Amino acid sequence: MSGASTAWLVQRRAKFARLPRASSGPPRTLAVRRKSAPGTGGDGFTLVELMIVVLIMGILMAIAVPSFLATRSSASNAAAESNATNAFVNEKAYYSSNQMFEDLTNGNGSGSNAMAMDSTLPWSGNATPTVGQVTALAGSIGGGGSFVPASSGGTGLALVIEAASGAGDCLYISDNEVSTSAAIIGYAESDNAAGCAGTNLTFPTSQPAAGAGNAGTHVETGNAILASDWYAGW
Repeated sequence: MSGASTAWLVQRRAKFARLPRASSGPPRTLAVRRKSAPGTGGDGFTLVELMIVVLIMGILMAIAVPSFLATRSSASNAAAESNATNAFVNEKAYYSSNQMFEDLTNGNGSGSNAMAMDSTLPWSGNATPTVGQVTALAGSIGGGGSFVPASSGGTGLALVIEAASGAGDCLYISDNEVSTSAAIIGYAESDNAAGCAGTNLTFPTSQPAAGAGNAGTHVETGNAILASDWYAGW
């Protein structure tokens, strides 16, 4: 064999020696090929890692949900306070012109006292507003400061504003103009699930104490508003 032929055979043997040999084991699975494929970002999550993620999400939800509910409750009460305040302002304007408060429990349709006073407010048209509604009851003061409602649509020197919130609370404003010295104005709040107290309430006999009714300790939990439930603000 010539020298050229020998050199060619050596080169061929060296080339074939560098080629990978066929594996005698089982064929590579798709998962293995996927794992080794470039640009795949590595392996997937293990079960332990997934459980840790779920645990963290649960902890975050346990923190966030109560905060969300508290915020929603606060917003609902703020809306009820706004309705009560606006109704009170309207009644005070009526009193300034007529020296009497007007009862707004004779309906909430066209031509009712409530709609004639302020058509933008969500009047209930009765003595017990439901969620999102507000009402105004006029009357007088009976024995022990008990509220005596006027006839539906009538007038009186005592006023009660009641507004129901979506949080299950009821916000109240009372104004007693029976006294010739000065008006006695009070604010109260109840969390009675049955709704607002309606006419089942007692007026304060003197100027209410300073303090916020919805600060937590002054919220009435029964189905009536007592003289001691009134404060100088919510």
